[in-house]
Amino acid sequence: MATGYIIDYGAGNLLSLSRALIQAGFDKVKYVSSPSEIKCAGGLILPGVGSFARAMDSMEIQDIHGVIAEKAKDGTPLLGICLGMQMLSDQGCEHGYKKGLGLIPGKIESIRDRFKNTKTMVPVIGWMKTRFINFESKYSDEGWFYYVHSYEFNVESENNLRGGYIYQNKMITACVSKDNIFGVQFHPEKSGMDGIMFLENYRKNISKV
Repeated sequence: MATGYIIDYGAGNLLSLSRALIQAGFDKVKYVSSPSEIKCAGGLILPGVGSFARAMDSMEIQDIHGVIAEKAKDGTPLLGICLGMQMLSDQGCEHGYKKGLGLIPGKIESIRDRFKNTKTMVPVIGWMKTRFINFESKYSDEGWFYYVHSYEFNVESENNLRGGYIYQNKMITACVSKDNIFGVQFHPEKSGMDGIMFLENYRKNISKV
């Protein structure tokens, strides 16, 4: 049986993600919100909406940031979604600088800062054609996914970059990974069948661990 373990720290769209996981073939979904629950969980999913600093503060208050990092470093599959992906990084600058989980080297930076000479609209909201790099799945290496974000993951090494989309002639990071850790900036639970197929692929990958 495949169980989706969603980390609940008060900053994620849990209900719609739960429904998408069931549609993607998970037998059940469990919310985990304490160190002991996370220690006993299998494949973990870290969702998130809101600001980087406040989300990290919430996890620190619940004392779960350390155990999440430990589980991932020990080989447990971990999927970060939207803000959850950003928190996999070393640090973010939204609402002040704050350390992340430090699982994938890189920093979270403002998209607007990359377009200093143009009137860039942020947050980026809507469907973007996303191209995956070295990503094994049953759908093509391109798909349409739904985004809502003003900050992006600037990876330290291109070896950790797994996909992106083009916005005003520049590539914005869409996917990052390192070993058993994977992150996506888009919302698969809001991305129609491409999103469901992505979650199906995640389910199949964690079943192999």
